[in-house]
Amino acid sequence: MRSALSSRDAVVATVATFVVNGVGVGTVGALMPTLADRWNTDARGLGVLLMAFGLAAIGGINIGGRMADHGGALRPLRLGTVVMAAGMLLIAASPNLAVAVAVAAVYGLGNGLVDTTMNVMAVQVEQVRPRPLMSRFHACWSIGSLLGALIVLVCGSLFSGAVTISVAAFVIAAVLIATDLPVLHRFAADTAPIDHTDESGGRTKVPRVAWILAAMAVGFGLAEGTAFDWSSVHVRDVAEVSSTTAAWGLAAFSVCMVGVRMSGDYLVHTFGRRLVVRIGAGVAATGYLVAMLGPTMPVLLLGWALVGGGMALVAPQIYGLAGMLGGGRAMSRVVTCGYATTLVGPGIMGLLVHEFGIQHAMLLPLAGAVMVSALSLVMPTEESRGTWSRTLEG
Repeated sequence: MRSALSSRDAVVATVATFVVNGVGVGTVGALMPTLADRWNTDARGLGVLLMAFGLAAIGGINIGGRMADHGGALRPLRLGTVVMAAGMLLIAASPNLAVAVAVAAVYGLGNGLVDTTMNVMAVQVEQVRPRPLMSRFHACWSIGSLLGALIVLVCGSLFSGAVTISVAAFVIAAVLIATDLPVLHRFAADTAPIDHTDESGGRTKVPRVAWILAAMAVGFGLAEGTAFDWSSVHVRDVAEVSSTTAAWGLAAFSVCMVGVRMSGDYLVHTFGRRLVVRIGAGVAATGYLVAMLGPTMPVLLLGWALVGGGMALVAPQIYGLAGMLGGGRAMSRVVTCGYATTLVGPGIMGLLVHEFGIQHAMLLPLAGAVMVSALSLVMPTEESRGTWSRTLEG
């Protein structure tokens, strides 16, 4: 018999899914410098690969949101898990960058499916539990991304050669992602479908306030996505260290993100969503400024740590509000803007890095963090539920 959304089993399944999805994204991000060495490419080549991930993710995000609203999140979540793991193995087996870009759509599609549906599940689990959980769910995702970075560091210490290191890391990550399937089968609770029709049978519109959250998602997508995919490259190029040692940049970002997210539900309850997002995005902008000016490894790691701590609570608040107030359809709009920017934005970063250098290119994610902080002044809160509901009703 399927677990109830309010059960501890449902929480366990949601936690596991956030962890393994983070492992996949963290592994890919930490491997960027190694993949550049493996395929003898530069920032433009990495940018094309990341843009391919992002474009495919857009499709997965929107498909996942619609499937979750129509028949529950569990089926598209399982599908996305399989596709994501398969995509990582295909990239691992790619003999060159051109093939990797061609098969990147598999990984991107799976990641997009998982990202939307796990957040839909997290919102509905949180709503029926006695205490807030969204920040801690995202903390588990950050733990997973940290594990992904550590996988790359361990593979770099055990093996030699970019091909062997990247293949080993991809295979380990894919196996860990696949282990979520039996967990979902045993523990997960399916979400309730959400109807988006009015009394006359017509389809209701997505409320306008959703686009405020979507714009904020673009901002944090630039700031957070750059950290995942370019922090390691940035540390390698500026501090002039090895590709595997450079993964400490992503590790510093992830450790601080985990630490802040573990206390995030308390901070939101004490200070409110708007203030937490405003201050956090401001801290992240400061971190990018430090990273831009820092010439040494310790200063660079400090900058990326500030970015991780500052951005830690932004995504949970924006995604949580979208799902709480508008269901999977509204969340898919917001996640599309955020997640696609998280992947496509770093692809654009590759072009900027090639043209202007990696230090100057960091102005783009810094501007994204500033935009989030400014938009927090008008972001909706739980009190918007009545207005949002009336909009949904026509």
